[in-house]
Amino acid sequence: MKNLFTLVVLVCFSFTMANAQNKAAAKAEKVTKMESKEALKKAQPAAKKIEAAQLEQKRSNITRLDASKTKKIVLTEEQKKAITKERAVKAD
Repeated sequence: MKNLFTLVVLVCFSFTMANAQNKAAAKAEKVTKMESKEALKKAQPAAKKIEAAQLEQKRSNITRLDASKTKKIVLTEEQKKAITKERAVKAD
C-alpha cells in the first residue's frame, strides 16, 4: 500500500511539473524575415559615407576572369604530349 501511494504521488508530481509552465508565455513568438533583417541592421554599426564610397569604388574596379581570359597560352603538340606524359607519371 505504501508503494502504491508513493507511485501515485510520484505520477501526480511529475504530471504537475510537466504542465507547470505557462503555455501561453512559453510559446515562441514568430519573427518574420523582415523583422529579423531589421534587427540585424540595427545591431551592426552603420557604414560611414566615406567607407561606402570606397567600397563602391573598389566594386567598380573588380573585373571577373573567365577560363578563356586566364589561359591565353597556346601549346604546341610536343608540349601537350610532354604534359600528358608528366601527368601520367604523377598519376601512377
